[in-house]
Amino acid sequence: MARDIGDVYGDPTVRVYPNAIVKSFHPILTPEERERRMMDIARAAAALIASASGQAPCRGLQGVFRD
Repeated sequence: MARDIGDVYGDPTVRVYPNAIVKSFHPILTPEERERRMMDIARAAAALIASASGQAPCRGLQGVFRD
């Protein structure tokens, strides 16, 4: 699901392998935006696991991704 949200990206991380050069771009996020996105990822992962196991998705994800 692609969406244009106007992120600002920092310098890329460059990794050199024998067969490839890989550049990874990471957005510069506020702590609140990072937490919101991580919660979205956690909910999606819980829904995926629940659908694969045939169970209802879990609800208690508050505080899962605290730094």
